[in-house]
Amino acid sequence: MKTVDIYTDGSCKCNPGPGGWGAVLCYGGVEKEICGGAPDTTNNRMELFGVIMALKQLKEPCEVEIYTDSAYVANAFNQNWITQWQLAGWKTASKSEVKNQDLWKSLLLEMQKHKITFFKVKGHADNEFNNRCDELAREQDAKVDAKLAEVDAKLDDVDARVTALEQSIDAKFAEFEAKINKSIEELTKIVTEQIEITQHLYQTFEADMKAYVDEELQK
Repeated sequence: MKTVDIYTDGSCKCNPGPGGWGAVLCYGGVEKEICGGAPDTTNNRMELFGVIMALKQLKEPCEVEIYTDSAYVANAFNQNWITQWQLAGWKTASKSEVKNQDLWKSLLLEMQKHKITFFKVKGHADNEFNNRCDELAREQDAKVDAKLAEVDAKLDDVDARVTALEQSIDAKFAEFEAKINKSIEELTKIVTEQIEITQHLYQTFEADMKAYVDEELQK
């Protein structure tokens, strides 16, 4: 069985928020780096994700030594938390739900294929591979953050365009409404004038008819 050393780290400076993970796999003098990120995550999720993704790189059962500066990950196995959680129905000693169950279950599934030992190392110390993982994780964290900022800027631009369009539509509608109101006023004025003319003609006609009738009656 091949022996593979895996170094992992996770980063999430806002926690929760954008995050990244990194891993270095070492076998036979060959090193392989992998990394990735997520837009909405936590530091613990990134720590777990780094381990899961590293194990997914292995194409056959191996003897694996995993080095992590995450007590959350290492102690879950070295202090047997994971077994206690499962026996308790994924509940902690305080009877609360175990967080990140989806990732823990994914990790357990990957671990079934291999013989694994976890080692807790000091973060940001003299372990070059752990430090490299930290760099990878932070780089991914920054990339995701930058990408989100870019998306936010584009959304702000879209919002500004939509606002400008709404204002333009409101202005056009107001202009159209003003023209309609003016046309109604002019039409009302014309109709009023026509009514007044008609009333005057009717009154004149009525007076003429009365005069004609009176004249005829006097004959």
